[in-house]
Amino acid sequence: MKELTNREIKKMAASRLKENIVSAILTSLYLCSVLILIILTETFIFIGLTLLGINYHIFSLEYYLTSPGAVLFLAVRLVCYYILYNTQAYIARRSLIGFSQNDKALERYLAGHLRLVMFPSLKCSMQLAGLKLLVLLPAIAGAYGIYHFAQVSSSGKITMPGLFGFMLSIGFTLVWIGVCMHYFLSLALVKYILILNPRSDFFDACDLSVKLMEGKHYRVTMLYLSFVIFIPAMLFIYPCLIIFPYFMDCRLILAKEIMGSYWQDKLPAMAKRWEKQQERKLRSREAERG
Repeated sequence: MKELTNREIKKMAASRLKENIVSAILTSLYLCSVLILIILTETFIFIGLTLLGINYHIFSLEYYLTSPGAVLFLAVRLVCYYILYNTQAYIARRSLIGFSQNDKALERYLAGHLRLVMFPSLKCSMQLAGLKLLVLLPAIAGAYGIYHFAQVSSSGKITMPGLFGFMLSIGFTLVWIGVCMHYFLSLALVKYILILNPRSDFFDACDLSVKLMEGKHYRVTMLYLSFVIFIPAMLFIYPCLIIFPYFMDCRLILAKEIMGSYWQDKLPAMAKRWEKQQERKLRSREAERG
């Protein structure tokens, strides 16, 4: 089967969004509301700490290096923001998948069982973030090495071994970032596998994603790079409401093509079973009343 080109993927995504433009805009608004909430929360924290006379430098690395409490506070906030964003992102991806189904039973099932189908995916999303962070740790250590030796160099006290360590830190960090990018692209299908089947095991989903993404990294990278031209437009609010779901739908179409026969949405079958159970319960109640 011939692979879809980026132009064909974008054309399909534009056609789907044109038919579901209201849902696409609402999806973007939900995600934008989360980002606005995060910005407002950070603003209130900054103002509150300033009024209390506490020095809070959110963008200062030295501030975090000398204040373990600030690091812990930042980590807790980031986890909360990540959970909040992923909750809305799950709903957004699920709605994009539903564009092609138009299944009323599925909509009713999701409305009544959102926690049941979303929590497993959210849990696996946290596991995926933890796994990525674990892989990133060597790169973070290398970046700290660059920062440390740059500080020593700026003071004019760097030695030959220090200069060697500086160059080694730069080389190691760049190489490891490349390794991380390749690994993260290999896990690009995990979120779709978990959305399609909430009962999937996280590590099985990772193994399947790595297997299916073998030899597909270039395709995914080129699709991402093709959206670079939209970055200036996303500085404004109105284009962002269309561009963001457009980008998400392009990713979904490419993921569906890569997964092939593995793209099996289990939720419609679960919704139909639930509908039948509801009908049986309704008939039994009517029989008891009769």
